[in-house]
This record gives sequence, C-alpha cells and structure tokens, in this order.
Amino acid sequence: MVISKAKQIEYRRNQVAEMLIEARTQQEIANVLGVSQQTISLDIAFLEKRAKEETKVLVEKKLPLAHLNALKGIDKVIRECWKVINETKSDQIKHQYLTLVSNSYKIRDDFLTDAKTVNDVLGYIDANLKKISDYDLQRKIEDTEQQEQQLQQQGQQ
Repeated sequence: MVISKAKQIEYRRNQVAEMLIEARTQQEIANVLGVSQQTISLDIAFLEKRAKEETKVLVEKKLPLAHLNALKGIDKVIRECWKVINETKSDQIKHQYLTLVSNSYKIRDDFLTDAKTVNDVLGYIDANLKKISDYDLQRKIEDTEQQEQQLQQQGQQ
C-alpha cells in the first residue's frame, strides 16, 4: 500500500510531537526519523503554529461559551432557590435553600476568579509560544549560517 506524501508528513510530525514530549533534541529526533535537523525544525514550527491556532479557537470560540453557559446555569440555580425561599413557609427549607444560594454565589465568584487565572495562563502560553518561535527563528538563522560556512569551507578545499 502506497502512503501519500501528505500522510507521511503527518505521521512524521506526530512522531516529532511525541518525541518532543520526551524532551529529545532536534538532532536526536532527526536521527531516529532519518531526516535532517532542519526538517525537524520546520516540523516543530508547524506544530507550534497549529497549537497556537487550536488554542486561539479554544479561547475565542469554545471557552467563552462554556464560561457563559456555566455562569447562566449558576444564576438559574440561584433564581430557582430564591423562588423556593419566597414561596415556602418552612424555616428548615428556607435555611437549606439559603445555604444553597450562598454556596452558589461562592462557586460563581470562584469561577470568575478562575476565569481570570485561565486568561493569565493563556497569556503566559501565548507569550512563551512567541519566545519559542523567536528562539526557533534565531536557531534557523544560526543553522543556515553554519551550513553556509561549511559550504564555503568545502569550496575552499
């Protein structure tokens, strides 16, 4: 069975991602996969770009709706509790539902605080992905300079 070039690249990139988790160097990965270090560097740049795009979709589309739905759900619990509190004559039931209201407000406050933490973490991720991207770019420049020096040395021989 012949595997398309695109499938081969996808497979290689998945292998690169797995080996990066193991903290292997680009050269180690290149040796294992039988490709150049430059190819691995390009694969890593692709993986970082894809991760950033997926994170952006999560942050911009999925996370806000999930947060909104959770907050609306908590607010609904609070409203329903107040209905019961205002309609019941039983002090025991009122006490139980007031406790639930109090807990719901605390959960909502904690959730809003955690949302800020999530945003802080996402900012940290974005900033560090940029640092990694800048570092990879610098490394590519250095690799290119080394290759040029090697070619010049070979040309002089």
